[in-house]
Parts: sequence; structure tokens; C-alpha cells
Amino acid sequence: MARWKAIPVAGLAALIVGAALVSTQYGRASAAPSPNGSLSLDCDTAVAGIQATCGPIGAGARDIAVVFQNNLSTAVTMSALNFDLVGNNKAVFTPNAAGGDQNLNSNPDFNEAGFPTHGCTLPPPNPNIDPPAASTSRSRLVCFTGAGNGPTIAAGASLLLATVHYTVSGTSGIGNFTLENVSLTDNGFNEIGSCNQLIAVQIDCPGATVTLGGGATATPTSTSTAVPTATPSPTPCGATCPPTATGTTIKGVTVTPTPGTPTVSPPPT
Repeated sequence: MARWKAIPVAGLAALIVGAALVSTQYGRASAAPSPNGSLSLDCDTAVAGIQATCGPIGAGARDIAVVFQNNLSTAVTMSALNFDLVGNNKAVFTPNAAGGDQNLNSNPDFNEAGFPTHGCTLPPPNPNIDPPAASTSRSRLVCFTGAGNGPTIAAGASLLLATVHYTVSGTSGIGNFTLENVSLTDNGFNEIGSCNQLIAVQIDCPGATVTLGGGATATPTSTSTAVPTATPSPTPCGATCPPTATGTTIKGVTVTPTPGTPTVSPPPT
């Protein structure tokens, strides 16, 4: 994908969003959207709309799309962009290396189809500017058109800006992704919106969470304290058993009636 030339504008990290080719795939990113717009992360690009929670997924390739939504009542133009996509778990969610051209199809991968008259050259897209020993990753994209003739985003429309490609490894883990250093400027190099760090005009920048693997199924534990009641064993002789009688004492002689010969106890002396 082609990228715009990256030039800072009056300290703005500018985020370009084109609507010459407005994507109708994406809906509004939040229930109470900013009146200016939002920049959202979609962690499942195969499903229509913004998916902010994904998983459990398996290991392999995973893309996270960066999508702009114009919440204004009028159209806006876009001339420059800047964003950092930050992941908290680089060991499991590792950004892919930069593309061979370091520009058109790199990582982050700019949506040049939405910006047919622009490109990104300096600085080139960087899949991870964090130190190698860090547990986090920070993928940066900066684009700018010095001609000030960026595309137009209609009121209420949305557009894919770029996609960051990851390789997911292991069997379990959670990746939390956020946007930082976001800024959008129009063709007159005026701020449309920013977040994390806010410059002047606030836009929404919701994050995304991706879960690798599923949790273990808990084994049910019985909490009953009842003691089971023993079932009496059947009498071996059943209905043919003779009746049980109570012993009788006659003049000091105790007679115990049992089957067979009675047992006689001698009287006491």
C-alpha cells in the first residue's frame, strides 16, 4: 500500500483519512462518540464493523486495522496523519517486519487505495520503535501531503487508514492494543482531532483486546454435606424367617426362644 510523505506540521502528528474511497464497512466506534470523530482499532477485519474484542483465537497471522470515523455534520478533508499502535504483549503478539519497499506495503501497511494521489516516504513506516528488550511494541506511521489536496471524508463516513500485521505465537495470552500520538489535519493544515497526546481538538481513540487460546474448564465441586442413608441388606431367609420373640423369665429361669433348641439358664443360687 502507498504511503504519504511524513512531515511534522507545527508539532502536529497528523493522521490522514481519505474519503475519496470511503469504506462503508465500518460503523461508529463508540456508543457516545466524540462530536469530531473517532479513530478505532478493529481486531477482526473479516467481520463487518469495528470489533474491539476478539478471541479466543489460534496462533498465526492477525491484522489490526486503524479506522477513522467522521462524526461531524459536514465533510472533512485529510492531508496528514500520525499514530502509534501500542501492544502490551510483544512476546505473544509480535509485529511483522517492515515490507521490502519500506513504503508502499510495509508495516504499518497504509491504505493507499483511499489516498490515490498521495504516498508516505519519510520517515518510513516502523513496525516497532520500542527497544528490543521491552515487553511492548509500538508501530508508527506518519504521512503528509505537502500539496494540501488530500481526500474528502463525508459526514458520518468512515475509512480504513492502515493495517498493522502481527504474528501470534504460543498457546495462550492476552494482547491489549491502544493508540497514542494520534493527530489528524485537513488540507489547510488545521487540526481535525487528536488523542493521547491531545493537542486541541479531542477525538475518541478506543483500544482493542485480543485473546489467544481458551481458558481451562473448571471442574464442578460438590458443596453438599448430607450423609447418605444406608440401605438395609435383605434378610437371607426372606419371608420364611421365624418371628423374633422377646426373652421371658419364669421363676428365675430365663428362656430365650430361638430357632432350634432353647437355651436354659439355671436359676440363681
